[in-house]
Amino acid sequence: MSLAKTVLGKHPVYLLLDSSASMWRADRHGRSSMGVFLPMVDRLVEDLCRVPKVKTGVWLSALAFSDGVEVLRPMTPLVPGNQRIRRPRRGGGTDYTRALAHLADHYPADRAVIEAGAERLGREARVRRPLVFVITDGAPYAGGREQPDTAWKRERERLIGAPMQAWIAVVSIRAAHERTLWELATGREHGARNAFLAEPDASADRLSASVRQCMAVSISRSVQRGERVMGVPRGMRRASRDGRR
Repeated sequence: MSLAKTVLGKHPVYLLLDSSASMWRADRHGRSSMGVFLPMVDRLVEDLCRVPKVKTGVWLSALAFSDGVEVLRPMTPLVPGNQRIRRPRRGGGTDYTRALAHLADHYPADRAVIEAGAERLGREARVRRPLVFVITDGAPYAGGREQPDTAWKRERERLIGAPMQAWIAVVSIRAAHERTLWELATGREHGARNAFLAEPDASADRLSASVRQCMAVSISRSVQRGERVMGVPRGMRRASRDGRR
């Protein structure tokens, strides 16, 4: 008589970092998106490793996208001493279509990796809905021109539909493409979504710390309570569907 395997909840988390040229340029307040968010990424993984239930439940992958997609960290568990995420290369355009398609195409393989990891321990993985955190400046641009909405929205539908059913949050220090950020994030159909824009007077250090904290809390709540929410980081506001595209 064989004993039933212990079932463990496993939570895939994706960090999707825009590495296009505009992300490296400083705005009129002296802030660049990379200057704000790049130091935050490793610290975020360190923070998650300090929470026991999160450390044992979360698997994390980090990707950078520009004209193509660069894997900075493959889908791996949060093992102490294995927090490092490779620094992205400086890119050119901002190919939303390719980035979102990469996530959708590779999710089955990532899920299989998580399930195999549990199997090696004699356990069974129950893989939960992925959390996707997108860090971008909100301007879809590929092939030397603006990218049609229809292309990247089709790939977004693949992410939020079955079998992936991803939850998506978006953060940006630029408000030039507010409506685009709102449309990329998940949330209420015509209301508040998980898309956040920096206030003009917020410092880079303040933004980095507050975004990291809100992401960590969001991941912890998803693991421990099954909640999929993200609070508004200090120094930021929610994007609006009525904002500029």
